[in-house]
Amino acid sequence: QPLHSAHRPYMRECINMQLAIEPTAAQFPAVVAAMHDDRIDRYLPAAGQSREDAFKLFLWNCALCEAFYLPLHIAEVSVRNAIHQRLLERLGDQWYDQPVLRKLLAVRPFNDLEKAVREERARHGLLMTSHHLVSELSFGFWQHLLTKRFDRLLWPRGMRDVFPNLPLALGRNDVHNRVDIVRKWRNRIAHHKAIFDQAPTKRHQETLQMVRWVCHDVADWLTSASKVSMAISLRPVPAA
Repeated sequence: QPLHSAHRPYMRECINMQLAIEPTAAQFPAVVAAMHDDRIDRYLPAAGQSREDAFKLFLWNCALCEAFYLPLHIAEVSVRNAIHQRLLERLGDQWYDQPVLRKLLAVRPFNDLEKAVREERARHGLLMTSHHLVSELSFGFWQHLLTKRFDRLLWPRGMRDVFPNLPLALGRNDVHNRVDIVRKWRNRIAHHKAIFDQAPTKRHQETLQMVRWVCHDVADWLTSASKVSMAISLRPVPAA
């Protein structure tokens, strides 16, 4: 069946989600030791100081992090591609070699670009294009292009060519700040930190909203496809 089949909504409703299987009583001490007590202790206050309930919250947190993979993936890729399109429009296919851009880059983004260009040229030779660089550059690099120093070069007409659904009251700095929030949230998850008590519902909505600034259709699909709300609803109930 094609992706747009009328059966797809029904199939989505039938997708179940559950937490990971807990270790047996014999396995539990070894698993906790491997994770380290400090990691599990992070969940003790929310678990009423019960180590068993804290571990359940830990597993739930893992499920939350897993559920965020799709919305964060789509958000980062859609935003960086939108910004890349502006680079192509303003500076051409070889924007990465343009002195006018390079002199505006801060030290770290400049070094990141140099490294990416060097490695991609070694990998692809004369076949390298700017598209090879897009996924090699960090989200932080793309966020850097939203700073004030690039107003004249990239954003002289504002943001709405790239973010057509951005509310009229918002501008470049608002987009920069939202990307910063989403990027830091992604990094928190990537470093396996606790997110269950860090406003995951709010972060989910902020992520979806950022995607909507780029495209309504993508945001509508992502809202229906995301499992974050389902994961949030799976919060374990402490033992009586």
